[in-house]
Amino acid sequence: NVVSDGVCGNCNSKESEEFVSCLMCKVSFHMNGCFENSDDDILNNSDAKSFFKAINKVGKFAHRPGNFRFICDPCLTDFENKDTCTTNDNVQILDKRVTNLSEDVTAIKTML
Repeated sequence: NVVSDGVCGNCNSKESEEFVSCLMCKVSFHMNGCFENSDDDILNNSDAKSFFKAINKVGKFAHRPGNFRFICDPCLTDFENKDTCTTNDNVQILDKRVTNLSEDVTAIKTML
């Protein structure tokens, strides 16, 4: 249910208040009312209303700190993959720190 040119690709809706953009890739998605079976929607109607109030800081959300944003699955997966260090990465970081520490100790010894 990706939105292109202001129209949902699945249901042809132009209801922009039901569209939300991914924080990372800026692609717009139709959040609810898009499928015959509401279980296939990203959010049901009541959740969507709360979601948009939280994003726009309306009503009880007006004075709450922080932000509430949507991130699509591909972007979230990409973010998580980039955020995850491999064992090899950790070994390289540790090796660099030990080398730096060794250089620092040598420099201290020459000062004495």
